[in-house]
Amino acid sequence: MYYGVVICAKVMALPESVRAAVVDEPGHITIQEFDMPEVGTDGLLLEVEMTGVCGTDPKIYEHKRADVTLPVIPGHEMVGRVAKIGDDAREMYHVDVDDRIVARPQIACGQCEECFTNGPIFCEHGRNYGITVPSTEPPHLWGSYSEYMYIAPVSSVIKISDSVTPEAAILGPAVLGNSIRWTQEGADLFANPIVIQGPGPQGLGAVIAAKEAGASPIIITGVNGDEARLEMAEQLGADLTINVSELDGPLENEVRDVLDGKLSPRVLDTTGHPAGMQNSLDVVGREGTVVMIGQGGAGVETPVEFDSLISRDVTIENFRSHRIPHARQAMRFIEETDYPLEDLVTHVFDLDDAEKAIKTVMGEEDVDEPPIKVVIEP
Repeated sequence: MYYGVVICAKVMALPESVRAAVVDEPGHITIQEFDMPEVGTDGLLLEVEMTGVCGTDPKIYEHKRADVTLPVIPGHEMVGRVAKIGDDAREMYHVDVDDRIVARPQIACGQCEECFTNGPIFCEHGRNYGITVPSTEPPHLWGSYSEYMYIAPVSSVIKISDSVTPEAAILGPAVLGNSIRWTQEGADLFANPIVIQGPGPQGLGAVIAAKEAGASPIIITGVNGDEARLEMAEQLGADLTINVSELDGPLENEVRDVLDGKLSPRVLDTTGHPAGMQNSLDVVGREGTVVMIGQGGAGVETPVEFDSLISRDVTIENFRSHRIPHARQAMRFIEETDYPLEDLVTHVFDLDDAEKAIKTVMGEEDVDEPPIKVVIEP
């Protein structure tokens, strides 16, 4: 049974119930039905076109994050169309029913000091879609592993054109937006080298961001099993790919060979692995900067020899995520360039196979090719 929703003379037929994938206990997902919610004057309902499976999602699935309260609907990388919208939300976001949008993961209060000074990412009362809000809390649809998703007040919404493929849109704020900030903020990359550790979606996004900033040469590393990802890195503009597993000596020697005996002024580590992080510290040059964004998880320790870093005057930076300007820049970039972003999406699952999608990212599914980016079409 369907009923009509009329907003500003626009009508979208909506079902009475919504199917969503719910992590109801560690390592287990069920498909559950929820009532189609009302959104009030300041909310928005998104009909989910596609959602990305982020590297964070396996930690949610296994309940290895302290900020996750089960049950929860995962998913914080989403693209879709506005299905319902309140009058205040329409004015705030400048979108209407049937407009196509992406939304950033953060839910902010819009009132605290952090919201005003540093933005929603550090909101004192902030939460995250698909991570920190349990599905028991009305209106329940807080994650994008769902046919429809609730977008709360004081979220960040970006309108996009119909010309953008859903695969490219998924890689917008959460991948390319991150990469723009991590590679370019505070850096002069033009005609300067960069080493990117890890050819996952974030590392591949960094190749694009570095290429657009004029970096040269762009070096990206991987390990055995990353062959397809390293090939993709070359297609996106990497000048050199290195399989660290096949090196006879340390990565430092390889970098020096390429850079005429020098080390790199900027290194981006997306691995979150102690060995990868140590390599990143080893290949950064004098007065260089290492940007550490890979998270290994609670309890993972990386020994650091600070004497060497101090003697080289090395700066270590950490960026939690992109800011709103980076997300908007990423979406403009996607609309105006022709990088083959769709090729990064290697595996597509439907909602009923959400658990299989997560396990594919975890490497626990027997698939034809190693995944680069896994998505779900609800």
